[in-house]
Amino acid sequence: MEDLSQVRLSDFRKVLTPEEVRGFRLGQLGIALFLLALPLLAWFLGGQSPQPKTPPDLFVLQLVTIIGLFATVVLPFVGNALFNRLLAARQLVRPDPRWESADAATRCLLLIRAAFFMRLGMLDAGPMIAVGALVLAAVYGVLASGPYYYWINAVPPVAVGFYMLLKLPDREWIETVFREHIGAKL
Repeated sequence: MEDLSQVRLSDFRKVLTPEEVRGFRLGQLGIALFLLALPLLAWFLGGQSPQPKTPPDLFVLQLVTIIGLFATVVLPFVGNALFNRLLAARQLVRPDPRWESADAATRCLLLIRAAFFMRLGMLDAGPMIAVGALVLAAVYGVLASGPYYYWINAVPPVAVGFYMLLKLPDREWIETVFREHIGAKL
């Protein structure tokens, strides 16, 4: 097996085609737009939900709210740690079917892609839990009638969604990840 740390930047640039960069960008863009659209769905549901005949048990809603906010703060750090660890290992945990037949430069790209999307999943997990609390509050009828502090659950998906839009990966970012984590230090 080839040592990935010996791959030169010039070889990596050959496999980093515009289509590959577009895949990184579209993946992050899709998740960002999805996160931005979900609070709108909850707002729509909140206006459409009839008032429940019995008062809802707000304990579950409060618990999901706290978990969502906590996960939004903590999971990005976990994602960064896993991103760095996966790149340092220079081996995929669940290899892509193309891994065995790929040359070293392509393996570097596959490794960066796997680490990138794993970190992206960790970044959006907390906001998704917050959206769950927001939808739950809408279904309970709490968004329309109060208490209004459940709208705090709209902050994580909107904040992370805009962050993702501002930080779309480009060719330079992918090359920087390659240089700093994998490739030959030449």
